[in-house]
Amino acid sequence: MEDGLGGYSVQCVHLLLRRCLDEACREGLIAQNPAKSCIIPQPEPLPDIPLRLGQIQRYLIAAEKQGVLPLIYVGLTSGLRQKELLSLKWSDFDEQGRIYKGKRLLTIDPKGMQLLRDEYSRHPDQEEVFPNPKTGQPYLSHEFYYLHQKILKVARLHPISFRELAKNCKGVEL
Repeated sequence: MEDGLGGYSVQCVHLLLRRCLDEACREGLIAQNPAKSCIIPQPEPLPDIPLRLGQIQRYLIAAEKQGVLPLIYVGLTSGLRQKELLSLKWSDFDEQGRIYKGKRLLTIDPKGMQLLRDEYSRHPDQEEVFPNPKTGQPYLSHEFYYLHQKILKVARLHPISFRELAKNCKGVEL
């Protein structure tokens, strides 16, 4: 690290040396592995870099190409937590289109309401708002994670968590 290597690089070098020295121990070339007693510096976590409005628009266009714009748009603009979004049912809405989740009352903007009306017309007999088209069941957390990663890749954007992306969209008109 004194020579300018970052924490991740130092960890990789340490791991490689430790494995080589473990092999030397197994072969009887050395009595014990000196790398096991080293203190490994912890790398600093990479910061989530906020997306600019144009990048968010690219993300939404990529979500539309994947056929999941209503899910993504409502997730970014409603204030729903990811688990709440994935488990959203039509019975969670009132006549004015407000969402009741637990003790929270959330509102949807007019564009989000139009996307939800269109979504309802596609599958009016479905209890869940956003069923996974492959299974007909609500998205599982890991399925949604991979969907988000795919949208980021299609939009050619740097990695950012969906939660951070939603924080970026608070108060922004999309």
